[in-house]
Amino acid sequence: MKSSCDFCSRLRGTGLVVTLTLLSSALFADEPTKPVEESASQASSKIDDYRADSSDVNKAEVKAALERLDADIDLLEAKIDSLTQPARKKELSQRLKLLKERRKELNHEFRQASYDALVSDVKAEWSQLSN
Repeated sequence: MKSSCDFCSRLRGTGLVVTLTLLSSALFADEPTKPVEESASQASSKIDDYRADSSDVNKAEVKAALERLDADIDLLEAKIDSLTQPARKKELSQRLKLLKERRKELNHEFRQASYDALVSDVKAEWSQLSN
């Protein structure tokens, strides 16, 4: 049985190591990262397009989404107001206050991710209150 060092030295003589080295450097060069960079650039471009789109349609969609969110927050507030346990009511009122502050931030700068997170949190509060 030959040692791996002996085996490597025999391969070096055949030029296989050089070929594998050239092949691996070609495979692992910067090429695989270019599609990622391009897709990140495209995503950034789409975000810029969305921000720059001040069309009436875009504004109407945002306004409608915020109105739905406001209605959900109002329902949550009414449900909290109907609670009879003062400690629980106070705790939930404080959390509702934080949700409303986050909602006000959306008036200043609407971001879809912030909106989606807030909608999810309002739904979570509602389901927790319903149990």
